[in-house]
Amino acid sequence: MMRKALFTFCRLLLGAVFVFSGFTKGVDPLGTMYKLEDYFSAFHLNVLAPYALVLSIVLNGAEFLMGIALLTGVWMRFTAWMALLFMTFFTVLTFVLALYNPVSDCGCFGDAVVLTNWQTFFKNLVIIVPAIVVFIHRRSFESSLTPAGNLMVVLITAMAFLYFSLYCYRHLPLIDFRPYKTGTYLPDQMIVPPGAPRDSFQTVLYYKKDGVIKEFTLENIPWQDTTWKWVETKNKLIKAGYKPPIHDFTIESTQEGDITSRVLADTGFSFLAVIPKYEKADSAGLKKIEAVYRWCRNTEKCKFYALSASEHEKAEAYKKRYGLTFENYITDEIPLKTIVRSNPGLVLLKEGTVMGQWSYEDIPVLDVHTHSLYGLALNTLRKKSETTATMTAFLLLAFLLSIVFVRYRK
Repeated sequence: MMRKALFTFCRLLLGAVFVFSGFTKGVDPLGTMYKLEDYFSAFHLNVLAPYALVLSIVLNGAEFLMGIALLTGVWMRFTAWMALLFMTFFTVLTFVLALYNPVSDCGCFGDAVVLTNWQTFFKNLVIIVPAIVVFIHRRSFESSLTPAGNLMVVLITAMAFLYFSLYCYRHLPLIDFRPYKTGTYLPDQMIVPPGAPRDSFQTVLYYKKDGVIKEFTLENIPWQDTTWKWVETKNKLIKAGYKPPIHDFTIESTQEGDITSRVLADTGFSFLAVIPKYEKADSAGLKKIEAVYRWCRNTEKCKFYALSASEHEKAEAYKKRYGLTFENYITDEIPLKTIVRSNPGLVLLKEGTVMGQWSYEDIPVLDVHTHSLYGLALNTLRKKSETTATMTAFLLLAFLLSIVFVRYRK
C-alpha cells in the first residue's frame, strides 16, 4: 500500500510540475519564442529561428499535455517514456548551460520563476527522480479509461491549450509575470536596494611576447621582463551582483540624448509605441500606431514616443513605405521585447506607472469621442479581467470534462 501511494505521489508531483511549467510558458508564447531564438543563436542553429514560434507553442503544449496525462493516468506507458526522455534531455542541456552559460537562464518556468542555470540543473536533478520512478513502475498504473476516453482527454486538453496559447499570442498574456505589467510603477523596478551586492570585477591585462598573448592580473604582471609588450586591459566580471527587475531600459533621442527620466517623471499621459524591429512589425499595426500619434498631436492630450531598436536607415525606409510621420526614439531590443509581447505594441504611461497595454490586434481607435484616457485604461483592464475569468472557466471546463472521461471506467 505504501509503495503504491509513493508511486502515485511521484506521478502526481511530476504531472503538477509539467502542468505548471507548460502553463507559465504557454501563457506567453512569444516569450518562449524569444528564449528559443537565444538557444538557436548560442548553439549555432539559426536555421531553426524561423520556426521558433511554432516550436514554442508545440513544446509548451506537449509539456502541458504530458502533465495532464500524468495527473489523469492517461496512456501511462507512453507518457512515462516521454516524461523520462524529456527530463533526461533537459537535465543534460541545463548541465551544459550551467557549465558554459551561453544563455542567462533556461526559461523553464517562463518569467513566473526565473532561475539561474545552476539552480535549474539542480531542480532537474530533483524532478528526474520521480520521472525515473514513474518510468520503472509504468506498468503498475492501470488506466480507468476506454481507448476512446483516453483519446478524448488528449484531444480536449490539446485543443483547449492551443486556443489559450494562440489567444495570448494575439492579445497579450492574460497573466503577466513581467516587470512592466499594468499597474507597475516603473521607477521602483529600477532601484538597487541599499546594501545589495554589486558586480565584482577583476582587472585583466594582456601582454604579448614572441607572438603569444597571455593574460595577467595586477598581482602577476611581468613588470621585470621588458620583453612582454602590453596589448590591452579589460575588466572581467567575476561575480554578478544584484540586478533590479528593470536594468536595461533607456529612451534615447538623437537630439537630446537620454530622456528616460523625463518620460517616467511626466505628470501627464504618454503613449509608448513599442516597435522592436520595423522589418518584423505588422504593417496594419503600424498604421494603427500612426493613427494614435495623429490623435495625440491634434488633441495635445498625450505625449507620444515611438521606441525601436531598428537601424536608423531601416526605420526611416519603413516609415516612408507606410506613411508614418512620428519621430523615432532608440531603445535596446531586449527591453522592447519584454515591455509588451507584440510588434508593434502600445503602452500608456502616467507618472511612470503603466496604465494600459495593447497588442497590435487591440490598439484602441481614438477619436473626438475619446474624452478620458483614464476611462480607456479602466475599460481595457475590465475587458482583460472578464476575458481572464472566461478563459479560466474554459480551461476548468476542459479539465472537468477530462475528469468525467477519467471516471468513466471500462
